[in-house]
Parts: sequence; structure tokens; C-alpha cells
Amino acid sequence: MEYLELKQPKFIVVESDPVRKGLPGKLAPAPLSKSELENQKIIHPGMKDTDILNAFRDLRTSIMPKLHSFNSVLMVCAARKGGGASFNALNLAVSCTFDQHRHALLVDCNFDRPSLAERLHVAAETGLYDYLTGGVDEIREVIYPTGIPRLSLVPTGNVSSREHLEFFTGERMRSFLQDIKNRYDDRIIILDSPPVLDSADAKILGEVTEYVLMVLPYKTVSSGKVDKMLKAVVRDKIVGFVINN
Repeated sequence: MEYLELKQPKFIVVESDPVRKGLPGKLAPAPLSKSELENQKIIHPGMKDTDILNAFRDLRTSIMPKLHSFNSVLMVCAARKGGGASFNALNLAVSCTFDQHRHALLVDCNFDRPSLAERLHVAAETGLYDYLTGGVDEIREVIYPTGIPRLSLVPTGNVSSREHLEFFTGERMRSFLQDIKNRYDDRIIILDSPPVLDSADAKILGEVTEYVLMVLPYKTVSSGKVDKMLKAVVRDKIVGFVINN
């Protein structure tokens, strides 16, 4: 297991081409400004605070050898809401794009508290919810480019009802994961999960994903909570823990 303590980051911006190849008809949002990057706590190769940058680079380096292939499906989850799963999922995905030949696909599975589309300034018309509930038939319609080079996003979409309680157990979710794995062999797929101890969805996601990265709060997590988290997923799928400050 890998244990890392992450500090609050500061950033600078490097301009890049906003057009993301491979997503017909969709242009990436304009690159985020320096202040936007700072507000959203997104790492960048040119950032001055190298501690947080190197923390995620080290995390990426420690995790990758444990995956059977680069385009594996990795779920990032925290114990409770506000536990840092989205922060870690986003920045781990960004760190994977630092290699000019690699891409990352970030999937927001937190239907109760979606955040990634807003943080990345992606104006999404549809998303994962729409595909899983049959509102969208083509997976490519829910994959959006972002203003970060080689990073794509599947947002939650129009979550208008919780009547479909078992979102992630159905064949459409398995089909979705299989499709995006087969569609691209040059990108890692990272799922931003609901909190394990607040939602049954996280446990269900853990059953269909290949690997799990757990995020624990610094100094405030009890052994009982950790034990409950471990029981909620298949232990053999866990590739590490992040101690999040």
C-alpha cells in the first residue's frame, strides 16, 4: 500500500491547444486561467508548488505498475462526503496526462454531489446518468473534452430522478466500461466514486471496476471506518491508500 500526505496546492497556467482530438463535434473549453486553476486546485506541470505536484506524480508512479494495462478502470473513493475523492481523482487523472502519449478519461459517478463538470468548466448537455437510463444511446455523446490537454470527462449528466436506484449493476454500466476500455488503449479510466460509508453506490461500483484507490482523511479516520471501507470493496482490488489533508 502507498501512503501519501497531500497539501493544499498553488498553480500557474501554461497555455495549450484547446481542441481535443477524437471527440467529433466537440471543442474543449478555453484553458483555465491561473486564478481558476488555483480555485479548483488542479495540478499543472508548470506549477510553482512542487510538493503537491510531485505527490501526485509519485502516486501515479506507484499505482501504474499494479495495473494490468494502462487503460484499466480505477475507482477513487473516500469514506464520507467531502473526503477528497474528487480532488484526488481529478489530479491523479491530470498527472496521467503529463506523458505526451497518454490520455485520461475521468468519469463522475457521484450522482448525489457531482462536481467535475463545474470544476473543469465543461458545459455538458448529457452524461453518464443519461446513458445508463436510456436517454442517450451513443457513448461518444457523453464524453467531453476539457481545457486540460489529453483529459476527457464523462459528467454525471441530467440526474433528474433517483428512481433507478441500481444505476451501476445493470448491463449498460458494464457495457459502458467495456466500451471505453476497448475504444481507447492509450488512456486510464478513473471513476470518481460516491463516499463508501454514505452510499451503496460505491460498493456497487467496486464490484464492476478493476482497481480501487481509497482516500482517507489525515488524522481523523478511525480504525473502525477503515475496516468498514475495506469490507465495502473487494480487498484484492485495492491498489493503495491516500492520506488526504
